[in-house]
Amino acid sequence: SLERLQTILKLTWMRNTLYVG
Repeated sequence: SLERLQTILKLTWMRNTLYVG
């Protein structure tokens, strides 16, 4: 569902941000 996809994208974005930071 859209909500699930949005959550996955958010988690991925957070992970990438943590790695970059």
